[in-house]
Parts: sequence; C-alpha cells; structure tokens
Amino acid sequence: MDQKAVEILKLNDRIKQLEDQMEQLLKRVGQIQDTGHIYYKNADVRQTFLKKFVGHYKKNVKLWDNWNKSQQDVNKSLTRGLYQTKTRVKLLQRKIYEPIYEPLTEPPPDLFASFFGSEDLRSILSDEIALDFSDEQETNSQQKA
Repeated sequence: MDQKAVEILKLNDRIKQLEDQMEQLLKRVGQIQDTGHIYYKNADVRQTFLKKFVGHYKKNVKLWDNWNKSQQDVNKSLTRGLYQTKTRVKLLQRKIYEPIYEPLTEPPPDLFASFFGSEDLRSILSDEIALDFSDEQETNSQQKA
C-alpha cells in the first residue's frame, strides 16, 4: 500500500509540474500574440501618421517637395558652416605658423651646385649622360644587326 501511495503522490506532483509548464507556455503564446498584434497596430499607426501629416506621395507632391527643399536647405547651411569653420582654422594656422616659418620662405639653395661647385659641372655631366645613352643605343642596334 505504501508503494502505491508513493507512486500516486509522485504522479500527482508530475501532473502539477506539467500543468504549470502548460500554463507558462500558454502565457508565452499569449505574449507572442499580443506583441504581434502590437506590431500590427504600430504599423497601422505609422501609416495613419504618414497619411495625416505627410500625405500620400502621389496626392501631395508639393508637400513632399517642400520637405525635400527644407532638408536641402538645412544641409546647405550645415555645409556652409563647416566650410566657414575650416577657413577660420586655416587662417588661424597661418597666423600662428607664418612667423615661425618666415626664415624658411627663402628659395632653397641649389644643392647640386653647392655640392659640386659650379653650374658648368652640371651641364658637363648631363652631356656625358646623354653621350652614354647614345652609345648604349648604338651598341644595341649593332647587336640586333
């Protein structure tokens, strides 16, 4: 008798657990259905809002055009302000850094002449390089022939 009673109690506990799980699942299904309904309602609300305040595109072309122009004006003013700040920054940088770099604004010295000594040397070297190049061309043409 005791074993049967223990088994019956265990089965009753198991039945209660399953019923609780079923209730939780039903609650979850209800929540999912409610959220789906809410999403549907929100979509409907968005459509009515658009119809009320913005209007259909085909019916209210002027309204859409005006809104688009206003957005373009806002963008233009923002970019204008951005360009103004850029130019201000550049002017400030010039004011700050020009006095520092004034000695460097002189034309750079001729490094080749200062290293080798004269301009004539440059012309001599360039002539020699040209002669070397013509010699190479002659040897190449002789090898081909």
